[in-house]
Amino acid sequence: MKKVFTILAIIAAFLAIILSVLPVSNLAVIPSIAALVFGGLAFYLSKKTGQVKKIIQFTFFLTIAALAITTYKSIFTEIEVANTEVLE
Repeated sequence: MKKVFTILAIIAAFLAIILSVLPVSNLAVIPSIAALVFGGLAFYLSKKTGQVKKIIQFTFFLTIAALAITTYKSIFTEIEVANTEVLE
């Protein structure tokens, strides 16, 4: 079960990184939350057995990086609306 949650966390973290650098970076929040949940479950299960793997910590790092990029882009990107009178 630990391997399944670890794999799901890795996939969600990579998806979050990919979405965070695209123009639709606000969608990266959903896989980031999923990666945090799956990573937390994998960390809890591995802590229970006494062997914490570095890959779980790496997924947390990727998820935090994706959230940081998404937050940065949402704060500092200015949305411009074009004049629609010219189109009519």
